[in-house]
Amino acid sequence: MRYRWIYRVLIAGLLVGGIGWAQQAQKPPPSPPTPAPSTPPTETIGVHDPNFHYEEGRDPFENLTLRVKDKSQRREIRSVADLLVEEVAVMGIFQREGKYFALVRGSGLKRSETITVGQKLYNGEVIEIGPYTDENTGERKLCVVFRVQTDDPIRPFIRQVKCTATS
Repeated sequence: MRYRWIYRVLIAGLLVGGIGWAQQAQKPPPSPPTPAPSTPPTETIGVHDPNFHYEEGRDPFENLTLRVKDKSQRREIRSVADLLVEEVAVMGIFQREGKYFALVRGSGLKRSETITVGQKLYNGEVIEIGPYTDENTGERKLCVVFRVQTDDPIRPFIRQVKCTATS
């Protein structure tokens, strides 16, 4: 073969490269730099995000998109307008003169109250009462649809559906 010298050069190059790589692997690792005199340890909670503020005693399972700004203040509950949407339980829905009404209970209320479309709550309002088809199961139920205010600037309102027993 005419080009045997090419094979010899390639093999010699691989051997020289392998020897150089082996010698480089045997070099001792550089010693770590000596640390500067340290200051007393400081607390590093929230360093990753300057806007993070831990609230002592906050329920970790609370949905933060449904929070009310002045929730820390004690609210006196007198009517449905003083309740959060999350505190309302739909007991039943009925129809009178072609218009739907819902019977609801809430924590702090002494009795059930009747609500209708447009009723304001502490952090939302009723936007629809009546037959509702569940998107997942296709089951038809009587439900109340609420528009809930959130602190999220991207989604200032969310839709929350609360239903009664199957009709």
